[in-house]
This record gives sequence, structure tokens and C-alpha cells, in this order.
Amino acid sequence: MAAEVAAEDLAHLASADRLDLAALAQRSPARASNALRAWLATHMAAPASLVERLLAEWQPGATQTWPAPGGALHAYRDGLYWAPAAAQAPAPAAVDLSRPGLHPQPGWGGAWWVQAGKPGIAPARLARLTQRARGGAEQFQRAPGAVPRSLKKASQAAGLPPWRRAGPLLFDGEQLVAMAGLGMDARAFASQDEPALSLRWLDDSALPQREGKAESAA
Repeated sequence: MAAEVAAEDLAHLASADRLDLAALAQRSPARASNALRAWLATHMAAPASLVERLLAEWQPGATQTWPAPGGALHAYRDGLYWAPAAAQAPAPAAVDLSRPGLHPQPGWGGAWWVQAGKPGIAPARLARLTQRARGGAEQFQRAPGAVPRSLKKASQAAGLPPWRRAGPLLFDGEQLVAMAGLGMDARAFASQDEPALSLRWLDDSALPQREGKAESAA
């Protein structure tokens, strides 16, 4: 019975990676605890003490973090997110994204998805990129004519949670080309008469159900 009630609640409260804490708080204490325990079970073996802490300590609108088995739980914009323990970021490396398809990035937990289309970046430019972690002084321009902003402010505006802002980042020399979670930097867009490829980052959990090899466009 408890499992059925939890499933019914989670159908309205949860997505694949987010639990709506504001809506959860509207449930009775027993029902909220039951739904939270069921959602956590999809990610870890959560002790009862963690369930109690989350329900007691969460504050509407606050950004909070709780250590959890195998990683951490984050409250951000009234949602609860699970993040596995992060491995050390890979060393900077050259990458070639000049061909359409799926380009897995071992160590980064995802892949770049490259497709023909605009807005996009000239293929010749995508052949000579450097991929690395965030350094701290980078700026991102969301659209042509927009004012470049720090990655922190650009991420906040895009609703990108703090724990997803480490990268990877792509550079052509010193120019930022794209960042996982934010997309392409408008300063790197190809001109109207140039061929272009668009980039999009996919986390491992969102990857298509096929082997991760770059595929030529049909």
C-alpha cells in the first residue's frame, strides 16, 4: 500500500532527476516521508536519518547540500537533485568535433552531440578545440549582441545548478566556444555564408540507447 501511494505521489512530484520539494511539503508528514524515501531509493540506499534531515532542514528557496551514500543531495530552486560523487576532472585535451554525431567524453560523464544547422560553429574551427574544466575567469555570451557575463551569472540565468558548472568547456585558443549545460557561445557562431554545426551536451543519463561512437549524418 505504501509503495502504491508513493508511486502515485511521485507521478506528480518527480521527474527523472528532480523532486519538487515545494509540492512535497504540501503532503502530510507521513505521506511526504513515504514519497521522499521512495524517490531516494531510486538513487541510493538512504538511511532513515537522511530522510528525517531532509524533511526537517529544507528551507523554501534555499540552496542546500546534504552528504549522501555515493554522492550528495542538493536543494536548488525548490527542487531536490541527486549528484554522484564527482571524479577529478580530466586534464585538458584536444578534441575534434568537426563531424556530426555523438562524441562521448570519457571522464566527463557525457557526450557532445553534433548536428548540422544554425546557429552553429564552422566545422574547421571545431576540429582544433581544447576541452578542459572551468578555470574561474571565463565569460559566456548567450546570444549575438548580448553582453558577455561571468559563467556564474550566465549559469544562474540559465538555471544551471552550481554542481553542474564545472564543465567541460571547449576553447578555440583563448576563445570559449561552448560549455556543458550552457551551450554554444555566440561569439563563436559561424557567419551566414559559412557551413555550421551545432553542439549540445548530453549527460550519460540522457544519452541515446546506442553505443557512444560518433555517427555520420545521413
